[in-house]
Amino acid sequence: MCFAALAVALSGLGLASATFLPLDCQKFSAGPCNCSVYDRTPNNQSRNQVWITCSNVSSLEELGSILSPARKHRVDKFLLGVSTLGYLPSNLFLDVQVSEVYFWDTPLSSFVQGDSDDAFLGLQTSLRSLSLRRMGHLRRLETLDLSFNQLTTVRAAWFDVDLSGSLRSLLLRGNRISQLEDGAFSRLYQLFQLDLSQNNIASLERSMLPDTLFFLDLSDNRLSALSPLVFDKMGSLRRVHLNGNRLTTIDRQVWSAVWSNPRLGVELHGNPVVCDARLCWLARLVPRDCITLDCQRSPADYRHLDGRCNSPPALAGRHLAHVDCDVLRCDKTCADPFRSYLDSADPSNHLQPIL
Repeated sequence: MCFAALAVALSGLGLASATFLPLDCQKFSAGPCNCSVYDRTPNNQSRNQVWITCSNVSSLEELGSILSPARKHRVDKFLLGVSTLGYLPSNLFLDVQVSEVYFWDTPLSSFVQGDSDDAFLGLQTSLRSLSLRRMGHLRRLETLDLSFNQLTTVRAAWFDVDLSGSLRSLLLRGNRISQLEDGAFSRLYQLFQLDLSQNNIASLERSMLPDTLFFLDLSDNRLSALSPLVFDKMGSLRRVHLNGNRLTTIDRQVWSAVWSNPRLGVELHGNPVVCDARLCWLARLVPRDCITLDCQRSPADYRHLDGRCNSPPALAGRHLAHVDCDVLRCDKTCADPFRSYLDSADPSNHLQPIL
C-alpha cells in the first residue's frame, strides 16, 4: 500500500493503565524531527500539547532512535512525512502515550512485517481512529480511513468479531477496489457510514453489507446494475450516492425495500439512465406539482431523488423527479391508483426533486 496523505488519529495510545508525563522537548535530540510545545491548538481542547514532527526519515532504526526519548512520556501528536520505511513495527508506539499520529507521503507496503503480527500492540482498548491494515484486535476503533491507497480487494477476514462492535465509519474512497469478498462488511453491525466511492466496483451483493448503514457512497464506480433486494432490511438507510456509474434504470425490485423511508436521499447524476416504461412505478409516486408550495411545506416527508434522464433524446436532461406517466407511455396515467407495493395516495410516498 502506498499511503499518501495518510491521516491517523489515535486517542490515548500506549498502556491504558499508565499515566505519562509530557515529553520535555529540551531533552529531545535534534535531527530529522522537531519537538514543539503548543499552548493553544486549533481545537482549543487542551493546552501545552507536545508535537513531534519528522520528515525524511530513511530507516526503521532511525525512527526507533528518534522515539526512544519519548518512552514512558506523553506525546500529543506525532507527524511523519516524506519518509521511506517499508513497514511499521507492531511495537512502534509501545510505552509512548500518543493522542494523534499523522503520516503523509510515506510509502508503506504493510503496517506489520509478518502475517501473524498485530499492528500497534498495546492499543487494544484505547485506539479510536486509525488508517491501517490488520486492526481486528483494536476493540474500540470507531473510524477507519483507508482512502487514496492502492487496495484492490476487501477481504471479510479484515474485520473480525472484536472490531465489529465498535466501528462506525469506514472510508475506502479512491482506491482500486474491484473485488469485495462475500460478507466483506456484514459483520460490522455498528457501521453507520461506508464510503466506497472512486473505485472499480462492478457488482454489489446484499451479503456484503450490514443492516445498520445510514450513509452509503458508491459514486464513481463501474456499477451497471444493482442486485435485487440489495437494500433489504436496511431500515436505517437515508443516503445513497451512486453518481458516476453505469446504471441505466431505477429498478423497482432494488429500491422497494427502502423507498418507504421518508427521508431517503438518492443521487444518480452522471448515469446513462434511460427514461422509459421501466420507470413507470417511479413516475406514479411523483406528484406532478411537486415543485409547488404544497410539496415544500413538509420537505422531510418527501423522498429526495437527484439525477437526470440520459435518453431518449426527447427526455435527455429532464430531472428524474419530473418524469410522468404520459411521457413514459405507461399503461395507466399518473392519476390512476397505484398500489402494487406502495400507496401513491399516501403523501409520505411522494418524491421531492432536488433542483
